[in-house]
Amino acid sequence: MTPDPVPGEAAFTHVRPDGMELRGRLLPGGDPLLVFIHGFRSHHRGAKAGAVARLAAARGLGCLRLDQVGHGDSDGRFEDFRVSEAVRDTIAAIRTLDPASVILIGSSLGALIALRITLAGELPIHGLLFIAPACHFISRHPATGDDTVRQQLQQQGFVEAFDPYLQQPYRIPRAMIDDIRSAEPAPGPIVLPCPLRLMHGTADRSIPSSESEDLHRRVAGSTLRLIEGGDHRLDRHIPLMLEELEALLSAVPSGSARTR
Repeated sequence: MTPDPVPGEAAFTHVRPDGMELRGRLLPGGDPLLVFIHGFRSHHRGAKAGAVARLAAARGLGCLRLDQVGHGDSDGRFEDFRVSEAVRDTIAAIRTLDPASVILIGSSLGALIALRITLAGELPIHGLLFIAPACHFISRHPATGDDTVRQQLQQQGFVEAFDPYLQQPYRIPRAMIDDIRSAEPAPGPIVLPCPLRLMHGTADRSIPSSESEDLHRRVAGSTLRLIEGGDHRLDRHIPLMLEELEALLSAVPSGSARTR
C-alpha cells in the first residue's frame, strides 16, 4: 500500500561508508523526532509509517522513515539484510539530523532494531512504541524451528519460507538467521531509559501476542494494549496506534521546529 504523500516530506538518502544508499522520507520539524522502523520484508511506504508521518506533520514534529538494506527503495539484496547493520545504519542516519530527542516506532522486526538502538545508548531516545514486536523472531519463527528445517539450513546454508502478504517464496540465509538470533534479548529483565508502549493483535498468526506479553512482564513500567481480533499488520487499527503514540508524546517535552 502506498499512502498519499505527506506535505512537507522530501526524499531522504543515507550513504553508508561502503557506498550503499538507504532511502526513505524525511519531514523537517521540531523535536522529538519520530523514527518509524519497518519490519521484515516491509518498507517505509506502508499505512502505519504514513500515519506516523501525518501525525508528525500535524504536530510540527520531524519524522524519518527509512528502508533498510535489501528492502523497499534502498540498495542491496534482501539476503544481505542484517539486524546488526540495520542498528548501526539507523543510528548513523539519525545522527545526521542531530535531534535533541527521539521516539522510535518499531513494527514487527523493526521493534528488535529499535530495542537494540535504545540499548546501545548512543542516541537521546525518549520513548518507544512497539507494534506487534518480533523481538524473538528467529527462536520463535516457524521457518527455523523443526528438525527438517535445521537439516536444510545445515546442508544448503538457507531455509525456504513463504511470504503470506506478497504470496511468494523467499530464502532466509544462515548468516541472517545467526545475526538476528544474536540480537534477540537474553532472558530476564530489560532495563530501558525511556517509556515503552506495546500493542499487539490477539489474532496475529505471524508473531503471537504472547511475545508482547513477555516483553511487558520484562520491562518495568511498560504498557500493553491487546487488540481483540487484530492481525499482525494492524493496518485496520491505526487510530489505536496513534493513540499510543500520542500518549508517548504527552510525556516528552516538545522542542522548537528547525530545518534538518
